[in-house]
Amino acid sequence: MPELERELTRLYAASYLQDPQITVFVTEFASQRITLEGAVKQPGIYPLTGKTTLLQSIAIAQGLDPLADQRAVVLFRQIDGKKMAAVYDIRELRSGAIEDPLLYGDDIVVVEQSGSKTALRRFVESVPAIGLFLLPF
Repeated sequence: MPELERELTRLYAASYLQDPQITVFVTEFASQRITLEGAVKQPGIYPLTGKTTLLQSIAIAQGLDPLADQRAVVLFRQIDGKKMAAVYDIRELRSGAIEDPLLYGDDIVVVEQSGSKTALRRFVESVPAIGLFLLPF
């Protein structure tokens, strides 16, 4: 940091200020990131600041999409140069039945879509609403 302070002092003194006193503080360091994709409300790449668990990462992505399969949340991680995967059931994490794992830099979380929820939604969207209620008795 002293180098940055000296350089900023030199630049400001050259054209803007007389005898500037500059101090640089790092308030957040986010060189690590995690990726959340699939059936979350806001998929994307997020900075990893401090200790973050799988449930917290889903909250960062604004929660699960209504079509999410809570039984199929996959955490991908590089371990000793090999890509590994672990599948989690969000309901078990929320209830405390299993431990909420910590995430590390470059982890990827993929929330799968529920096949039955997706199929039902597609059916409802494809059939006119009035057709659902005009069934013969």
